[in-house]
Amino acid sequence: MCVIAIGLIWLLIYVGSSLTSGGRSTPRETTESKLVHDLTLKLIADPRFADTSIGIVTERPLAMKVAGGVKSAKDLEALKMFMKEIRPEGDYEIDVELISP
Repeated sequence: MCVIAIGLIWLLIYVGSSLTSGGRSTPRETTESKLVHDLTLKLIADPRFADTSIGIVTERPLAMKVAGGVKSAKDLEALKMFMKEIRPEGDYEIDVELISP
């Protein structure tokens, strides 16, 4: 009986602490995350690239990944050229697929 009471108390403490943990976590704001956010905004401003986004693979050294989809091979080539213009450092990989309209 004592074991059940201790188990019940532990369960109530565990559930209570998880309910009052502060809610959602917020992403860290680093120089790299701000850069990726700005690059993503530039990218999706072009309607051809609206279904793509840029994510961080590693922060130090910075490595990014462009993921998502474009509607044609021509748009994929345009995306590659656009990325070279906005990020000439080339510290990204492109993992974008062709999607049918």
